[in-house]
Amino acid sequence: MRGRGFTLLEVLVAATLSLLVLLVAYQLLVPSTRLAIQGASRTEVQQRCALILGRLVEDLQTSSAAGISYQNSTGPDEPAVIAIQPLEEVTSDPRTLYSRQLRTWTWTSADRTLRCHHWSEEPPGIVLEEVFPNRLDSAALRLLTGLPAAAQTRTVIRDVVELSLSSPAGGGNIGRPLTLRLALEKRANPPVRFELERAVVLRNAL
Repeated sequence: MRGRGFTLLEVLVAATLSLLVLLVAYQLLVPSTRLAIQGASRTEVQQRCALILGRLVEDLQTSSAAGISYQNSTGPDEPAVIAIQPLEEVTSDPRTLYSRQLRTWTWTSADRTLRCHHWSEEPPGIVLEEVFPNRLDSAALRLLTGLPAAAQTRTVIRDVVELSLSSPAGGGNIGRPLTLRLALEKRANPPVRFELERAVVLRNAL
């Protein structure tokens, strides 16, 4: 005896049930997948932010308050600049000698890019004193941002949306400890942002 075939109604009911199962599965899986992707993106941004902040702190701690000059960004086209003249040695006099080399970190909000340059000798138009470092003013710091070709570019970091350095002394003067703040934001829907702030204790100079 041959089995009875499916009626049109039974086929429609089965198709409807299958579609409902697929819709439920989609509604459950897609949010979970989206959350997993967002979690992975946030972890990546956190790790990058911590790594970059660590490098900045290491550079700052190669010098004392006398060897650091900075300005924060005041607009999309106004760069934030941190210039670091490292301590080189303490002589038997005793005197503290500073390196004739310079490290600069520059960032503008317009291109969201943080750049680190290593100057192996005095940058053109900049005088670096070995014994009593002269604090670089805003004009000198802006000059440094226009001379990247003469320096070795050590690091280029994208997706940086904030870089600031602040001091208890205020007004560009250096007091201790410094407060360094860095924020990264990965373009996504929604954007993934992470920021870190750290107190930086500088070296002592005699």
